[in-house]
Amino acid sequence: MNICLREYLVITLVACYCYNQLTSSKLLITKLLYPEDRDCDHDAAFAATEREDKIFPGLVRSGERWSMWDRQSVLSYEGVVCQWTKFRPSTMRETPNEELPSMCTYPKEQDKYVSGMIQRQGRWLECDVMVRMWNHQLVPRNDNTTNRYYYLDIGVNIGSCLMEMLFSTKAHIIGFEADPRNAAQITNTLMGLPKELRDRVSFFPIGLSHVSETAVIYVTSRNRGNSVVNVAIKDFSSDKMEEPIPIVLDRLDAVFSNATKSSLLENLLLVKMDVQGYECNVMDGGLGVFRAAQGIKTEVALRWLEGQGCSGEGLLQRIEKAGFHDARSKALPSSAYELELIKGGGGPDSYADCLSKCQQTEAAPTSAECIAQCYGQSSIQVEDKKPIKGGGEPSSFADIELFKSGRGPDSFADCLSKCQQTEAAPTNAECIAQCYSQTSAQVEDHKPICEGYCYDKTLDKIIITDRNTKHTTIKCRFISCASQQPRP
Repeated sequence: MNICLREYLVITLVACYCYNQLTSSKLLITKLLYPEDRDCDHDAAFAATEREDKIFPGLVRSGERWSMWDRQSVLSYEGVVCQWTKFRPSTMRETPNEELPSMCTYPKEQDKYVSGMIQRQGRWLECDVMVRMWNHQLVPRNDNTTNRYYYLDIGVNIGSCLMEMLFSTKAHIIGFEADPRNAAQITNTLMGLPKELRDRVSFFPIGLSHVSETAVIYVTSRNRGNSVVNVAIKDFSSDKMEEPIPIVLDRLDAVFSNATKSSLLENLLLVKMDVQGYECNVMDGGLGVFRAAQGIKTEVALRWLEGQGCSGEGLLQRIEKAGFHDARSKALPSSAYELELIKGGGGPDSYADCLSKCQQTEAAPTSAECIAQCYGQSSIQVEDKKPIKGGGEPSSFADIELFKSGRGPDSFADCLSKCQQTEAAPTNAECIAQCYSQTSAQVEDHKPICEGYCYDKTLDKIIITDRNTKHTTIKCRFISCASQQPRP
């Protein structure tokens, strides 16, 4: 065909398409502009866009200086290296290794916490609670409809919770990650999965804020979980921060601006938010979306919030404004903790939350009694005859209270596992009380839960089990609230 005639036909068809007078013009334009051997690729792209409209209706797919991931390529970043490891979701504990999905993580020397734990234990244990919230509290029981339900992940990091939700639930996932290095890891992982799984994910390689702007992000050299927008906030004074790199920020409500009349917001069940103190900014730019959500899991880290010009109280006020009216009553007496809330109740939000309330009553039971009571009441229970969190290293703040150093069982979880696997296994509550009394890492009775770290003067350094990481590699004794050293 003569090139001038082709261009004339293209212009004509585009005009017709714009006025909705020719429904097949997309395909005709493609065939005119591209050789025959490329028709299939572009037909597939058009079809994918149409399917995406149905799965994630109303999401804005591009903005100033950004666009949504296309599900067909890796978002590369210079110098980023994948250390591939097997990812073991909480619902696939018995699955043979060769059948598990692979995940792109950082080399351990670059990310000793999140990547290091996934390489050792198969997953980031902090994500387990969201699966329980989703499957047992948020998804309607006996739901026989064709409804799609959505999970919003703000601060995806390298994708540990995204992967957990992808494999352990039927959630359709919308994720945001500001650091382009992490975005490279996430998209490497997703491109290794079957297409039907990738189609359940809409990933945005941007951060969220109260305005649309450019910014920079700082990261701790050996902890990729501590990525902070515009401000260098260290876990410890000895930490080294890498040179900041530029990022793009936009408003959450702007990305969802076309979804207000779709089923997407109606079926938004859970939001996870972990953005190192930037949570207030995120909520200021996305209150409409948070109001639509039925559940939320967020970090409340006071030093990071204050570094961003907010506070713990300021964040809790915003959460309550979004419809989670019991946020302040669920706050813990700690400088850093996780908050899990569901609109309309649903029992204690976490084991630690229940334990804190039990220990602060006027006629407070003993710590052992509180532990047994909260284990039975909490919505975060494990099956009978199963160890808590798989045994071994502590993975949550509640565990550090029960973690021992030197004598007897290696940990409360280790003792519990052995107790529950005896031939005449006692009940979980009996095992909990028994193991609590046997371990040397007891807290004083009638004391509230304290900071998520411990200090042992017999060791040559501070040992941390921080709310940001849920992880420690060295055993240590729990010291009572009054004797805790200040956070470095």
